Amino acid sequence: MNEGGETKRVEVPVEMPDGVSYEGVFGPGGVGGGFGKGAQMRSLPIGTASSVNSLGYYGQAAPPPPPAPASRQPAADAAELEEVKPAPLPEPEAKPLAEALQNSAAAQAKLDAELKKLLRGEVHRVSVQDGMVKVYATLDAIEDAHLDALKQAGFDLIAVARSGNRIMMRAPVEKLVALAEIDFVVSVEPVTLTN
Repeated sequence: MNEGGETKRVEVPVEMPDGVSYEGVFGPGGVGGGFGKGAQMRSLPIGTASSVNSLGYYGQAAPPPPPAPASRQPAADAAELEEVKPAPLPEPEAKPLAEALQNSAAAQAKLDAELKKLLRGEVHRVSVQDGMVKVYATLDAIEDAHLDALKQAGFDLIAVARSGNRIMMRAPVEKLVALAEIDFVVSVEPVTLTN
């Protein structure tokens, strides 16, 4: 407080929140013997055992440090480690799809590498939900007849970007080769967070 050009120190007692006691914060008797009307505040020199420092809390011994967290032991050998891989297609489905992919020049040329891995039953980065995968299909042109043909073939159209001749759709995994073999389809790639 500044009174008449002279700085004056004014001590203002502060009430503690419910559930917090002065003793719990400042130790028995508090700082300077307590708080309230007429209580005196005292300054403690820094670096003494009675000040808050590494030597303790107002002259009291500091509580012991918390126990160190338990360290994780490394696995004894690689056999104990479990490799996390995306789930491949069930074996009965993967073999016919891999054969269909191998026998289709259009699918080889038009499908993205990750979609090819999916069809071969290899580890891939394609999200498959209920046998469906979200893909972008680039067409040679966006025409109503093309859109109708895709819908009738069992593809669920989500969005159409006419300027880029690109369609976002949900496609059954078993129909990816058939999608690539459609003459007006130029390319097919999975929808990812980066595209």
